[in-house]
Amino acid sequence: MGMNGRSVLIFVYDKDHDGEGQFTDKYILVGEQTSLSQEQSVNLVEAGHKTVANQQYVYGKGEATLSIEALAFTPTDKDQKGLLVLQNSYKNRKKAYVKRAVFDGTSTSDVEYAEVVVESISFEYPDDDVSTVSVELKANGTFATEPPTIVDSEVSGSVTD
Repeated sequence: MGMNGRSVLIFVYDKDHDGEGQFTDKYILVGEQTSLSQEQSVNLVEAGHKTVANQQYVYGKGEATLSIEALAFTPTDKDQKGLLVLQNSYKNRKKAYVKRAVFDGTSTSDVEYAEVVVESISFEYPDDDVSTVSVELKANGTFATEPPTIVDSEVSGSVTD
């Protein structure tokens, strides 16, 4: 089934969000996304032996990565609260929780949740073009359809650490 990529967005859990307005839960949009990629892979462990002619494998550990690209605004812009959560998580070495969902402007569907750590944040300031930010996230475990249990003291917010 074809899907318009512009509808697939990442939301991040913000312990400081009051659950008001467009986002009635604590997950807020990582604003101004221009691209999102989600990769899930598994390492293969060689399991061949001397009596077989072809290599054989068994499943090893899995890995999931999310890459977000977005337009960069000043940190005071209200659309940047999601990015501020990710920056605070990185700075304070705290985990974050994300929700990947299809968003139609008012509601979400096809939702998956993951606990993540921020691997890197990169800003690009090109000459005579818009500035962008890229964020790489690594999942601790698999994506799930049920929201996780979150302890606010273990995560960062957009206002507080």
